[in-house]
Amino acid sequence: MIVSLANAKRQNGELTLEILKEINENEVDELTISLDSLVYYKQIKNLYKIAVENGNELIKFLKSIYATNTKIPLGDSEKVIMEGNRLIANYCSFIGMYIDQIEKVLSKIESKRIEEFRKTCSELYDKNIEYRFLVIMRNYIMHYDLPFTFYSESLYGRKLELRKEHLLKFSKWKQVKEDIIKMEDTINILPMLYPMNVNLTVIFFDFIYNIADKLLYAYQKAGDFVIKHKIKYPVIVTYETIEAFKNGQVNVKFIDFKELQEALNDIKAHPKISLDINYITPEWLRDKS
Repeated sequence: MIVSLANAKRQNGELTLEILKEINENEVDELTISLDSLVYYKQIKNLYKIAVENGNELIKFLKSIYATNTKIPLGDSEKVIMEGNRLIANYCSFIGMYIDQIEKVLSKIESKRIEEFRKTCSELYDKNIEYRFLVIMRNYIMHYDLPFTFYSESLYGRKLELRKEHLLKFSKWKQVKEDIIKMEDTINILPMLYPMNVNLTVIFFDFIYNIADKLLYAYQKAGDFVIKHKIKYPVIVTYETIEAFKNGQVNVKFIDFKELQEALNDIKAHPKISLDINYITPEWLRDKS
């Protein structure tokens, strides 16, 4: 196996690679391992964005129901209920997926980090009714029924709400059952969605706190690599033989500095992390655009 360093160039809208030199495979392996944390970061960041966007879509939909200037055709109540159920199912599904994947990622790093993360989730569950309600709502949807069953129109406005009686038929609400019992017979879920999205952000920042050291190490290793080899847009190219390379039989790995910078920005924005970075970018590496 031949491992080479290439420089990425864009000419006339096309990306071209200029092979510069062969490099030590162990050096590349060390860099690649350090960048695993960036893969985890991108995975969780994407799930976070999707979960929050699903919440925003549900908020927008419910606000349109309550808005007096939104016209809903007569006889479309069933469609309204189904759309509400689709949106809340997507939201709750991604909330669960988001939390589960963070646990899986942290388990690959260190078991102690999972304990810290679970502690944060447990505190959110105990303190915030919207968090525990929507987390268990995922189980309700998966194992029992769709939650929205009540839509009405009257002189006083429109409503798409949950029926308490229908929800309580589910036997596995755990302590959330007591919360539901205290609610009105029909439940407007809209006020819960804004703070729930805030909770998702709290979880994301907890994840960043738990993986910050790994991301900073990846940032340092990538920075050291480009400075050592004096290359601005490095690409790792591997191939079996020169003939294979000429025939296009190569594996190409880009170092994603944009994602590394985004990860660094999230670390800098964390209220519990203070960074003291004294790093001078070489003149040749600075962005002239």
